[in-house]
Amino acid sequence: MKRDETGVIGWIDAVTTASPLTVLLIKDNGRCMAKCPELDLVTEMDTKEEALQAIVELIREYAEDYKAGEEIYRKSPNRAHHKPYIDKIVACQDEWEVLELKWRNLTMPKVSEFFGISIYIYYREHLPPHFNAIYGDDEAVVMIDNLSILSGRLTPRTMGLVIEWASLHQEELRHVWTQAMSHEALDEIEPLK
Repeated sequence: MKRDETGVIGWIDAVTTASPLTVLLIKDNGRCMAKCPELDLVTEMDTKEEALQAIVELIREYAEDYKAGEEIYRKSPNRAHHKPYIDKIVACQDEWEVLELKWRNLTMPKVSEFFGISIYIYYREHLPPHFNAIYGDDEAVVMIDNLSILSGRLTPRTMGLVIEWASLHQEELRHVWTQAMSHEALDEIEPLK
């Protein structure tokens, strides 16, 4: 998995401070993918600008569909938790207002950094518990419990450093994963020295 120079687009305070949305922009095989994990939405385009615009439009369309069929969506076990997001998105006047909200509180949930390697645990991610290790344009998604690679790749030397660090901090990683799933501030984890 390759990332462009922007890396993660960031943290979107497009909903409320209690229920933020995340939009990730990932460049993979020459294509750009925008992902909103809270609403289970993904787009894929040729450029990061197109992917970002497409995800904003998709978020708006989904919010309108949700509102139109709210009784059904609110009873769905995998869609009921979307309601607070939907209410805030529907209040936006147009796609540009949603996009503008994206830039309000741009942060990235970095939990550690060492030797040029950045470690992230994203809010409201999918199971199994994992973290993202990014070095330059390369990225690997690593499971916390057994430290195996879920996706992506790093050079063997870089991966060795990541695994060495993670094996020293597995319990802390589990704790930070729990914080992220609860939308709490994430603790920083001591870097590898």
